[in-house]
Amino acid sequence: MSRACGTKCSYVNCGKSARSELGLKLYRFPKDVSSSRQWILNCGNTDLLHLDETDLYKKRICEHHFVETDFTSSNKRNLKRSSVPQLFTPVEDDILHVTSPKKTYKKKPMCSLLSPRVVVTKRKLSSPTNSSPSKINSPLAMSLSPQETIHVLTPTASHELQSSSLIASTPDITPRTKTIMHKMIDFPSSIKPTKLFSVTTGNTNIIKKLKQVIAHQKKLLMSKRVIIFKLKKNLISLKLQNKHNKSIDFINLLKFPSENAKTLVKMQIARKKSSTKSWSQKEKQLALSLFYKSPSAYKFLYFSKQINLPGLTSIKRWIGNIKCLPGLNNALFKQLKTKVDSMSSQEKYCTLVFDEMKIKNFLEYNKYLDLVEGYEDLGSKGRTNKFAGQAMVFMIRGLYSSWKLPIAYFLPSTSVKHFMLADLITEVLERLFQCGLIVKAIICDQGASNVAAFKDLKMTKEKPYFFIGDNKIYSIFDVPHLFKNLRNHFIRNNFLFNGKEVSFKDLKDTYEIDKKSSTSRSLLHITDAHIHPGPFQKMSCKLAMQLFSHRVATAMKTCIMTQQLQSRTASQTVEMITKFNNLLDCLNSNSLYNSNPFKCALSDKNPDSNKPLRDTRPVCFDGMVWTLNAIIMLYKEQDDIGYNYLLTRRLDSDVIENMFAVFRQRGGYNRNPTARTFRTTLRMHVKSNLMQPTMLSNCEADDDINLFSKDDKSTKNSGEESDSSISTTHAFSSISTIDVSTLEEYEAKRVRTLVRQDRSLTVRMLADELNLKRETVRKILTDDLSMKKLCANMVPKNLLAEQKHVQMSISQDCLEQVEADPTLLDRVITGDESWYFQYDPETKRQSQQWLSPGAARPKKARMSKSSENDDDLFL
Repeated sequence: MSRACGTKCSYVNCGKSARSELGLKLYRFPKDVSSSRQWILNCGNTDLLHLDETDLYKKRICEHHFVETDFTSSNKRNLKRSSVPQLFTPVEDDILHVTSPKKTYKKKPMCSLLSPRVVVTKRKLSSPTNSSPSKINSPLAMSLSPQETIHVLTPTASHELQSSSLIASTPDITPRTKTIMHKMIDFPSSIKPTKLFSVTTGNTNIIKKLKQVIAHQKKLLMSKRVIIFKLKKNLISLKLQNKHNKSIDFINLLKFPSENAKTLVKMQIARKKSSTKSWSQKEKQLALSLFYKSPSAYKFLYFSKQINLPGLTSIKRWIGNIKCLPGLNNALFKQLKTKVDSMSSQEKYCTLVFDEMKIKNFLEYNKYLDLVEGYEDLGSKGRTNKFAGQAMVFMIRGLYSSWKLPIAYFLPSTSVKHFMLADLITEVLERLFQCGLIVKAIICDQGASNVAAFKDLKMTKEKPYFFIGDNKIYSIFDVPHLFKNLRNHFIRNNFLFNGKEVSFKDLKDTYEIDKKSSTSRSLLHITDAHIHPGPFQKMSCKLAMQLFSHRVATAMKTCIMTQQLQSRTASQTVEMITKFNNLLDCLNSNSLYNSNPFKCALSDKNPDSNKPLRDTRPVCFDGMVWTLNAIIMLYKEQDDIGYNYLLTRRLDSDVIENMFAVFRQRGGYNRNPTARTFRTTLRMHVKSNLMQPTMLSNCEADDDINLFSKDDKSTKNSGEESDSSISTTHAFSSISTIDVSTLEEYEAKRVRTLVRQDRSLTVRMLADELNLKRETVRKILTDDLSMKKLCANMVPKNLLAEQKHVQMSISQDCLEQVEADPTLLDRVITGDESWYFQYDPETKRQSQQWLSPGAARPKKARMSKSSENDDDLFL
């Protein structure tokens, strides 16, 4: 059975199809020869006689020409094997009506081999005397007069069938006419009758060959039409691309203050408002950054000023629809587990950082969540009717790899109670271990609730660790916050350092001496905010760490040597500041090697970096001792399992402080966002780093990338490059990353590999080899890989070491001969050498090679093309 809408019923005078009559069922002709002939006989369609088995199998007859007993079931889905269509029965008359032909032929018509046509056979009855007696007594002869002529419509194509009854199966012949025709065949006639449906072997072969030729020509015609369509399409695209390239080339000639400015201009010039072209990654990043900064300003530029930007629907689609409610998000941890499965063992080591940010006490109703936001919400710990005044965020950060990711947040009214905080820490750590991460430390500031929570977890300064199952986790207080507290106590009180008194008054006096200096100043970075901090300045870690710097110690030492600073505690204060500076460098190391040994990573290869940790004992806070002990223990433990270095800068909370600074930039400057604003901002930040903290931020900017923002981008191991990449397939579409496409990086890698194999390849060759556009290859080489194609340096000779050695030996022999015979040069007329090539040497342009920044140019011997007719003369 066939359900094709374009197939019609082959039964004579039917022509129904599933398109004209919905639900109509059609059935194929059987493959059996005898059954198919019976179907042809019953359907009354003589056009089917010339078809072969393959073409006949494609024909169909609808369900209206079968009876109910022909089907296997009531739904008429399948026919029985013995089923045949109903016999075609036209309307019969009592009197034989033979249609008079419009045109008669005196001569015998020529039979066409290609298509059956109806022709007219003119037969005239002879007199009874000329006929045999048997034929005269026939009923047909008795009913017709001798001079009467019968015109019979018969098909010209002859086919030989087994059944003689098939001869009369035409739609214009009645059953009564069939009987008359059988009897009329043997009548005497001047025209020799021919057998109906007779076919010769030669004609059949010709027909098959012609059909094959026609089918082949149809295929060729179809392929040519497809080629023409593709060429027209490519021509249109090339015209548009040429127009686009002209505008791009013009833009590339201009100078822009930043890459974002160039991207914005390209969006306006090289892109139409109604263009369906997909947005590039840079354009997406710029649009999302503008929308993140201020949605109202983005709408003003898009609607009022008609700036060509992505629509709001596209922005919402890129951001996603994750709800990001307070607590632990199961969908995010599911995606995190998928990501961790593709990480190496070194990349799985991480730290857990948590901190609090003050938010505004404000209630807002969210109609999409059907929730009033602004109340205290601790996730699984429940909600209360108190106003939320804090936002506590948990973030993970790679210990040996540069990645980070916020994983959960909570909205307490005030600082979280210590017993509840201990439960939250334990719950988050257990979920991270289930995802496959290896958490080695938790980092926070030295708040009262944090210290109490650590004590609830049975930790002390001598034992700064606890266990989750078999996993050992160290607790570390944020170093910048420790130095901030140290500075605040130092302003109010004098310290005892190594048994001697140190005073903050020495710092004030040094600042005043430098400030009044009429020649030059040494402490340009020190201001009144450092010496006389206000309430907000006392919260700044940046001001505190700048105060305990090597420059301040050097300036104070200079004032002591010039006797401008006369104080009994000045020299000891200089020693303490120097120690604190070295300690801070040691606790803020970000590379394996540095000219300053204290800024190197903790390692046995850098013994100087370990001395301040072992020798220095701050006298103000136990938190410093706690942190130092934890860092030393963590380093020793990691060193025992094969990690021989530790970057201490990855053990602070700068990463979460920078995230809070970015949150405050939402909508211009919002120091205390509401609960709803904090939720939507965190949702966007989970997906990608859309903005960077300002230069005036409280902490130094970190170089970590969001774990979900670049899936296939190669991560950098701490202190050294790594070619390993983290790649995964997103299992959760709502948090699919903005920077999901890594096609540009894949193409850049292919171009880099091919160029390294042969640096003399042209842009055209590279484009043809990689099946890329030439402009794309050129941008990858110049912009992404920063390569330049430079010519080789021309030198007189480019000899090998062996050739140089041979020339030196010959020159020494000549010198010895000249020394033995001083008149030798007088007998030399001239001497020279020249190279003659049997090929054209490489030109200077052909010697161009793609070189990376800082790479030395290749050398090439100076050669010229040899003349075809050179007559050599030697003297």
